[in-house]
Amino acid sequence: MAISLLGCSSWPGAKNDSATKSGIVKYVIESDAPTADSVSVKLTTQDGTDSREEADIALPYTLELPVDYSKPFNFKSAEISATASASASFITCLIFYDDKKMIEVTAKGTAPSVTCQGDKWPLRK
Repeated sequence: MAISLLGCSSWPGAKNDSATKSGIVKYVIESDAPTADSVSVKLTTQDGTDSREEADIALPYTLELPVDYSKPFNFKSAEISATASASASFITCLIFYDDKKMIEVTAKGTAPSVTCQGDKWPLRK
């Protein structure tokens, strides 16, 4: 899934000086099913919300968003939701920041749905 809204650059509170660095936010959807019926990504900025939804997505699904602290963006939060196919008994959503697991949410049952949201990110220097 390519998301045009993600010229992501700066997290709230990031300093725009030569000491700041870039980072990567990574979303992962996993399940015991081979596909998700739907995956939805929503990005909220100071200027509003942009979102995208896709159907019949192969799992595991990974979306990486580069973050560049040297550019203004006013990023507030990101959210990913997914519904597994009917053959699933679980679905898990994980959010990583520079390979550090920040959030993990698992739903179980028939055709489970899961949502995870991140809005608290460490600043890298």
